[in-house]
Parts: sequence; C-alpha cells; structure tokens
Amino acid sequence: MLTRIWIVAPCFHDFLSFAELRKRAKLQLSQAFPGAELRFVVVDDTGGQDPELAINVESMNTILLTVPYNLGHQGAIVFGLRKLAGLLSDEDYVVTLDCDGEDRPEDIRQLIEPLLLRVDNLFGVSVAQRTKRSEGLLFKVLYGFFKLFFQTLTGTVVRNGNFAACRGWFVKNALFHPYFDYCYSSSLLALARQINNVPLARGTRYFGLSKMTLTSLISHGLRMLLPFSERIAVRAIVASFMLLLLTIVAGLAASAVALVDFKAAVVSAVIVTVLLTVSLVVLAASWIFFQTFNYSRAMSLRVSTLSVGGSAPELELAKAERWRTFETSEAGVAGS
Repeated sequence: MLTRIWIVAPCFHDFLSFAELRKRAKLQLSQAFPGAELRFVVVDDTGGQDPELAINVESMNTILLTVPYNLGHQGAIVFGLRKLAGLLSDEDYVVTLDCDGEDRPEDIRQLIEPLLLRVDNLFGVSVAQRTKRSEGLLFKVLYGFFKLFFQTLTGTVVRNGNFAACRGWFVKNALFHPYFDYCYSSSLLALARQINNVPLARGTRYFGLSKMTLTSLISHGLRMLLPFSERIAVRAIVASFMLLLLTIVAGLAASAVALVDFKAAVVSAVIVTVLLTVSLVVLAASWIFFQTFNYSRAMSLRVSTLSVGGSAPELELAKAERWRTFETSEAGVAGS
C-alpha cells in the first residue's frame, strides 16, 4: 500500500511556479492516492539568494533545502535527495520534477503506477519519456542532432529529463553513486536496470521564460555523456582499432598503386594520413572517457551532501558500503 509520497523540485527565482506546482500536485495526488501522506521539498538553487521563496515557503508546510551555491536544476535535485536520504524509509515513493510546469503534476499518478505493480520491488525507476515538446523549431532540430550524437556514442536513446519516480531505497543507496555528481537524468538510465518508460507529453511553463542559456544547454548535454563514459570508451576503442586496420589496408593499397601511378599514390597517401589521424583522435578520446570512468569510480562524494555522520574515513567506508549493497542487490534481481 502506498503510504508516503515525497515531491522534490528545484527552484531558481521562481517561487510562483513552485506554489502553482504544489497546489496542483496536492489536488491531484489527494484524489489519486487518498490516505497517502504527501511531503513537499523545494531545493533553493540560488544558494539562499531568493528571499521570496524563503519567506513564503514557511507557511506552506514544505521542507526547504538550500544549496551552498548554484548547482543547476539536476545538481539541485541530487543535492536535495542526498540530504533527504536519512528521512526516507525504503518503501517511500519519491518523485522528482522541475517546478516550472513543463513536468506536469497531473502526470505523477501515471509515473508512479508502474512502481505499484510490484510494491516489493525497491529497485525500479519510472521516467517520463517525452512524446511531445513545446519548444520552437530551432531547438527541436538541435535536440534531434543531439539525440543522434548521443545514441552514436552510447548506443542509448535519451528522451527523459528530471521527471522521474523511484522508491526510498533507491535514493538511500543508488543516489550516492558518483555518476549522479555529473548528471541526474542520464545516470538513471546508466545505472537503473529496471527502467519503466512512461510516455508523457511535456507541459507548458506556468510563468515567464526559461532561464537556461545556450551555453548551459551545451554544458548539460556534455555532462549527460559522462555516466556512460565506460560504454563510450569501449565503443571508441573498437572504432579506433577498426580505423587502424582500415589504415593498414589503405597503406598497402597505396604502396601497390605507387608502383604504377605516382599521382594516385599521392592521393592514397593523403587518405591514409587522414585515416591514421582520425583513428588516433578517436583512440585519444576513448582514453579520456576511460580515465573519466576510472576517476568517477574512485572519487569520493561530497561530504556536505551525505546524510551519514562520522569522521572522514568512516564517511568513505559508509559510501563504499552503500554502493556495494546496491550492486549486490541489483545483481540478485538481474539473476532472478
């Protein structure tokens, strides 16, 4: 039985949108899940520089978490979830979404429903798979190129954002993996083996325009690749060796051609040089991604976001134990 639902949303100078989101979510969820306890959490991504949010949220029966500095909406979500980990029970349901209205609170029920099919399964994650977008033509074209680029590098199609639902157990264990330091949405795909894709259309903003700049969008797109660094590295290494093999074959062909046609030999030499250069660039890129993967496996999580106490060595042991528990549990589910 569903007993408690947490709604976690980041906010960046947009209190009116959060207030509207909270009102709609409370109405919808009270009707969809009568008797369930609703808890709202807003993460102030301004680093405490939004007095309107701080003043008004006190009267809304809402938990306010404040980041030390601007982390971006996905970073703010991860910060908030890690801070909440100590308050969650394994059986709780946790929903994350942006507060601007593009993630519709009317769709939360559909997002949670796949998790209700197996209430004893604490490992599943539901994500909103976008079926319709409200942005302009230019954004849609650029986003289409990004999806193609992303799929080429990772072998995975990305159509989700921050709108997701999971259980308290997943937050308390999986959210402490260092991949989530890079990107929340793509880490869900990279780590969660039981993904429920729920087709949902994107809504329209409640107020104003998006504060996301082109630079921020590009930076966000690059961070989305990092949780797949191991997969990208392997694919790049394979591609580089194939290019090197093609270069050797082309070089042998150029040597044979040079015996009969000097001009053709020059063209062949240029082709060989280009192929060799490309293969070396791909190999270098794969090495960079592989190093990123190794670093992310070994690096420690930020102490300020941990919900466990103790000295620095104890914190490191607690983080390692949390991730080992997650991997062991996931392996058991995969083998069953």
